[in-house]
Amino acid sequence: MSSSDGRLLTARLTTLLLSPALFTTSLAYSTLLTPRLLESPIPLMLTQWRASYHQGRKSMPPPALAAAASYIYLATRPGLARSKMYCYVAAAVLTVGIIPYTVAVMGRVNRMLERRAVVVERVGRGEVVVKGERKGLEEGEEGRARRKIEGLGEEICRMRIV
Repeated sequence: MSSSDGRLLTARLTTLLLSPALFTTSLAYSTLLTPRLLESPIPLMLTQWRASYHQGRKSMPPPALAAAASYIYLATRPGLARSKMYCYVAAAVLTVGIIPYTVAVMGRVNRMLERRAVVVERVGRGEVVVKGERKGLEEGEEGRARRKIEGLGEEICRMRIV
């Protein structure tokens, strides 16, 4: 087997293994984890969301980038039909598309949840949290996002905040 055959096999195996694994993980977050989080008490939900988000943020981009790089490698092979090349490029873009989507579309909600999870963590450690640290929990953009997440703001306000 030549070295180019070995690279081709590696690229194919990478895409065949990583793409379905990424899809399954993303689907599990959406269909299994999120509904369970919404059933949890709010402080627990925030703590679990934060842990899950940070785990996903660390573990999902590297395999997505590796799969995308493999798709690009497959797309740039000499003699490949143009239609196949476009399919590989589309697969590469879609594979890493979750990264900019998470930053651009979900970023605002993720930052709000992160701030609230930090408040819950501090309250859980017995720290006193002053009202100024709650800024945005009840009004404006944060308030609109709060209403989308069932009862989140009210539960945080009932915690030991002075």
